[in-house]
Amino acid sequence: MATTTKGNLIGIPMSPAPLGVYYNKEFDKAGISYPGGDWTWEQSFDLSIKLKAANAVANKEVFGSAIPFELTFIESLVQSSGGSILSPDNSKVSGYLDSRSIADAFALLAHHKKTNNSIKVVENMGNPTLYEMWDGNVGMSIAPYGMYSFLEQTNRATAGKTAVAPLPRLEKGKKVNSVSMQTLSIAAISKQQELAWKFIKDVILNADSGFHKDWSRQELLTSKSAVQKLSQAADPVIKVFLEELNYGITPSAYRNPYLPTFMTKQIITSALDAPSSEAIQTILTEAAHTIDQQLALAAQQQK
Repeated sequence: MATTTKGNLIGIPMSPAPLGVYYNKEFDKAGISYPGGDWTWEQSFDLSIKLKAANAVANKEVFGSAIPFELTFIESLVQSSGGSILSPDNSKVSGYLDSRSIADAFALLAHHKKTNNSIKVVENMGNPTLYEMWDGNVGMSIAPYGMYSFLEQTNRATAGKTAVAPLPRLEKGKKVNSVSMQTLSIAAISKQQELAWKFIKDVILNADSGFHKDWSRQELLTSKSAVQKLSQAADPVIKVFLEELNYGITPSAYRNPYLPTFMTKQIITSALDAPSSEAIQTILTEAAHTIDQQLALAAQQQK
């Protein structure tokens, strides 16, 4: 597997990062079952309501789950409906971002955010998501592979108490996971490109190399044979994320790198604050028109 642009090799994927649902195992003390298996977003939102009630603390605002307002999460949710944010040629969002299926997916999230206040919206999947779990403000959070070590090794409040469930799907939708990827490349001006590529392949694909063995302790591996040889799937947490790769989709940010700049938090927030699915669709239609103009201008300037 390699990364290419216009047929040219530009890098080798070094570590995939699918999304998962981290949760505190101690909520079983409240008689709440752990999430997992082929579960749905609808079930996850209902679980958030139960977790908020079970985690009630005097003079402290708590929530059932933390959800990051990042394109990666939004895309995983809406593409479960069978839709797509971007057109097949990756040039526009009109007719896609504002489709009825995607508006309905936004409406589902908006309903649970507003009606029961069990979902806390955070800026991104980095520290904001992590801190909500550390501080005991939520029972679940959505984040990519890589956060587990911080929850288990960095903070006593969550050490030994964290587990991971697969990313849900919409009840009438399919299972998808927007998978980010770290890529290792070499500079175009390198005078030893052939030797450099040989080194990179050895680092990423050779399960017998010392670096590869160390890397497997903190990141998912690209090579399936290396995953098997180094027994990554023996770890129950890693196994969940490895299985999520079977449902991976290419993030729209990789398909059109300008989109994250124009698909702003303001657009997402205004859609989620709208009073109905019809109002959400109107907002998305207006946003799609504006975004298309911006995408076209950016593409023209790039030429």
